[in-house]
Amino acid sequence: MKLANFFFGEYLEKGEKIHSVAHVSIITIWRVMIRVTFLGFVLPGLFFIFFPMLLVPVLIWMFIGLIKICYELYGWYYDVFLITNTSVISIKSDTIFDVTTNRVEYHMIEGVSYAIKGFWQTILNYGDIRVEKIGAGTPITLKDCSNPARIERVILKHQEEYMEHRNFQDHKSLKDLLANMLINQSKTQGK
Repeated sequence: MKLANFFFGEYLEKGEKIHSVAHVSIITIWRVMIRVTFLGFVLPGLFFIFFPMLLVPVLIWMFIGLIKICYELYGWYYDVFLITNTSVISIKSDTIFDVTTNRVEYHMIEGVSYAIKGFWQTILNYGDIRVEKIGAGTPITLKDCSNPARIERVILKHQEEYMEHRNFQDHKSLKDLLANMLINQSKTQGK
């Protein structure tokens, strides 16, 4: 998770740690990658075979293809759910300069669900996962998530751990408050 903390550290609050990262399935961008590979590398390679004197334009063409592949991989990598010790963070990056984030803390989660629809999603095990926030009309959704059933279980497990820890802290605080009230009451009664 050190790599995830490096890439997604700017989205975390102080003391927050990433437990799991849920990405969009890499299978969903295979068409784009095949097209970019063909247009960015195979086609200029064939062009170079027939016109070897045009090496510089072919190299520029391939460099542009490499940039396009990096751009597509960036878009894929930053379409993600971060499952932390306190919340679920949705990050959606359409471009390098267009990033949308949404945070739902565990105590505000009303429900977690997933949907796998269709033949290919069933065979390749990817689908949509939704986290519903208490009082909010629209849930946060990660479309085409890899292994959505596992991600749902991970979110619910960390939510349960968070709530147990929070309940323990609340119980301890309440106990300390009552003890202090009793001590103060006995001091005022004793005078």
